Amino acid sequence: MIARISEAGATVSICQTLGSYLAQGLEEQYGVPQVRSVPPHGIAAADTWLRELARVTGREDQVEALIRDEHERIAPALESLRARLRGKRAYVGMGPGFALSFVNVLQELGLEIAGVTSWHLDQRHDHGQCPPALADLAECNQDFPYSVNDQQSYELLRVLRDIAPDIYITRHGGTAAWAAKSGIPSVMVADEYTAFAYSGILSFGTRLVDALSSRRFAARLAQYWKLPYTGWWLEEKNAYQFLTKESG
Repeated sequence: MIARISEAGATVSICQTLGSYLAQGLEEQYGVPQVRSVPPHGIAAADTWLRELARVTGREDQVEALIRDEHERIAPALESLRARLRGKRAYVGMGPGFALSFVNVLQELGLEIAGVTSWHLDQRHDHGQCPPALADLAECNQDFPYSVNDQQSYELLRVLRDIAPDIYITRHGGTAAWAAKSGIPSVMVADEYTAFAYSGILSFGTRLVDALSSRRFAARLAQYWKLPYTGWWLEEKNAYQFLTKESG
């Protein structure tokens, strides 16, 4: 398949951060058009992704009917999930591509964003433009904390204690465990196709409902698990007091 990759009709990336280098090379060297769109996580992103894919492949006349049918198909189940999740506060800790995408997914499900941390953040991708998901977030005029590269375990415990979200969503199994040990239900997103398009958001929403309905596990774990940090640190108001700026 790699030998024939230059014959592709288009290149799409599930992870904008890791996929843009190959996609840009195929476009520059072989003329394979690159779908420059947010990944199709959730409803609005899937709409945008499908429309851009249709544009670069010349199938615009087919995509609107598909989008309309999918919206109608999932509407009853989606509203049921929203009724159960509305108002719950979620904290997101993921790589930048997924973190930015899942902000929209969670909001489409009715949750509030308590805060977001991405492991790193690229303000420009290989095609020289701002990542679409980052551009969308910058324009949405929402007010929630967004930080970069502060998910060391000692920091995470302090941040979660300060913000006290109802649920923690992550792409890192270790941080999911630390959240649970703190008494906060967590969902580990291991599969990159989690919340993928229309059926995916229903599946992911069901996982969130299950996690929030089983809070006793995290509460019991926090009750019996002894955290490896002193009471002084756990009660310290500034989780970042050990960070210093290097003199220029």
